[in-house]
Amino acid sequence: MYEQYYGFAEQPFSLTPDPRFFYGGESHQRALDDLLHAIARGEGFLLLTGDIGTGKTTLCRTLLDQLGRLTFSALVLNPFVTEEELLKAILVDFGVVSKEEVRRGALVGASKQELIEVLNQFLMSLSGIGAMALVVIDEAQNLPAATLEQVRVLTNLETDRQKLLQVLLVGQLNLVSILKAPEMRQLDQRISRRCTLSPLTRLEIEAYIQHRLRLAGGTATVAFTDQAFDLIQRLSVGIPRVINMLCSRSLEIGQHEGASTVTPDLVRAAARQLGLEPLRRRASDRRRDRFRRWSVRLAAAAVTAVALLAGAYQVVRDYGVPLWQPGVTRSLSAGVPSPARPPSAVAPGAQPAAPIPPPIDQGSAAPPVAPPAPSVAVAPAPTPIYSILVGSFADRTDAERGAEALKTAGYLVRDIVQTEGRLEYRVLVGRYADLALARQHADRLAQDPYFKEATVVTER
Repeated sequence: MYEQYYGFAEQPFSLTPDPRFFYGGESHQRALDDLLHAIARGEGFLLLTGDIGTGKTTLCRTLLDQLGRLTFSALVLNPFVTEEELLKAILVDFGVVSKEEVRRGALVGASKQELIEVLNQFLMSLSGIGAMALVVIDEAQNLPAATLEQVRVLTNLETDRQKLLQVLLVGQLNLVSILKAPEMRQLDQRISRRCTLSPLTRLEIEAYIQHRLRLAGGTATVAFTDQAFDLIQRLSVGIPRVINMLCSRSLEIGQHEGASTVTPDLVRAAARQLGLEPLRRRASDRRRDRFRRWSVRLAAAAVTAVALLAGAYQVVRDYGVPLWQPGVTRSLSAGVPSPARPPSAVAPGAQPAAPIPPPIDQGSAAPPVAPPAPSVAVAPAPTPIYSILVGSFADRTDAERGAEALKTAGYLVRDIVQTEGRLEYRVLVGRYADLALARQHADRLAQDPYFKEATVVTER
C-alpha cells in the first residue's frame, strides 16, 4: 500500500468524514463559525447547503466535536425514514433509550404523540440545568414532505424564554428550492441562519492537500508540483471529495513507478483510471478554460469595442468610405479629408467648381508641380489589408466559441481560417487598410491577459 511506501501513519486522503482532517477554507470556516454562533444563541432552525462532495458531513462532524458539554446532539444520517422512525432515532441519539432497548421492543407500538411527549420531557429536563439540544439531519433534501413538516413541529417545543430544540438541516443545493415550495413556507420562514459551502480555490486546494499530508505524516517523503496542483484544480473544480480521489490514486500510481514527486503525468493517469476526464481533451484544456472566462472578461472590453465601432460608423456615415476599403488609406488619428460638396450647393446651370488642391507644405517655398501624364497606364499596387489575429486553436469548436464571444462584445470578427496544411483554426478580427490603426486596436486587445497573443497580420 502506498501509505507504507511513503511513510504515512494513516490514510491522508480517506473519503471518511474524519473531523481531524477538517480544513478551514474560507467558506467552510465561515460556515462553521456562523453555525457555532447560532447554536450558542439558541436559534431554532439552521440550514447548511453545498454541492455534492464539498464536505458537508465532515463539517457537521467537526461542528459536533466543538460543541460544549452542555449541548446534547443527535445526528440523523438516514433521511428515508417515517415520522415515527425519525423520532425514535432522535431519542436513541440523545440517550433517552438505548439501541438495545429499541431492539427489545421498548418503543414498539408507541404513537407519534407519545414519542413527542417523551422527547419533550427530556428537553424540559435539560432546560432545568441550562443545557441545550441540537438535531442534525444530513441529506435533508431526501426527507419526505410529511417528515419535514414533523421537523418543523418539533421546533415548536419551547418555553416562554427559549427554544428547547434546535435543528440543523444539511443538504445539497436543491434543498433551497425544496424549502421555497409553497407547502414548505412555514418551515422556510423559521430558518434563521443559512450557510453555503463553496468549492475550494486554487490556493485553498494546495493548502488542503498539504494539510492532509502533514496530518498523515508524509510531507517529508512526497511532494506535489505546482503544475500538479493546477491540474487537480481543473479536474476537481475544487470539490474536496474529488481532490481526495485524485490525490490518493496519484500516490498509488506514484508508488508503482517509484516516484517521490506527484507530477501532472501522474495526475492525468489517475484521472484516466477514475474516469474523470477523457484523455483526448487534454490538449485543449487551457484553451477551453480560457474561453469559459471570456464572457466575464469581455464585459469589460465591450465598452472599448463599442466606442471603436461607433467611431468607424461615424466615418462611414459622413464620408461614405469604410476604413477598410481597398485602395484607400484612412487613419482616425490623422484625420479624414473633407467630404465632396453636395449637389445642392451648385447653382443651376453652373459648372462644378474644381477640386481644392492640397495645401502647400509650409516648410517649402516651391509650389507643387503637376507630374507628367504617363505614356503607359500602370495599374496601382494593391493596398495591403490587415487583420488582428486573436489566436490559433486546434479545435474548430473552440475557435467558434471564441469568435461568438468576441461578437457578443461588439468586435467585428472577420473569419475563422484553417491554416493550410495544418489542423489549426485562426480567429481574425477586423479588416484595416491603416496598419497603425490595426496595431492600435491590437494593442488594446492585448491589454487583456486572455487576448495577450493578439497581433496584426497581413492578408494580402
